[in-house]
Amino acid sequence: MPLSQVQAVAAQYGVQVGPLSSVTVTRLSASGRPAEILLVGASGASRLGGAKAGGSSGRWARRGPA
Repeated sequence: MPLSQVQAVAAQYGVQVGPLSSVTVTRLSASGRPAEILLVGASGASRLGGAKAGGSSGRWARRGPA
């Protein structure tokens, strides 16, 4: 998934860190899904946790070729 698409989805959750420079899964759930994601951008960093990180809403689901 391109960083621009990740940034668009993260913005839906209120993440405002400027243009993204990195995205790191910092914790996994017992089932192996992301439980926390660290997003680092030009103006700071933010963490998404719980369902927001794991994509239970389907927003993070990969669709088509990357």
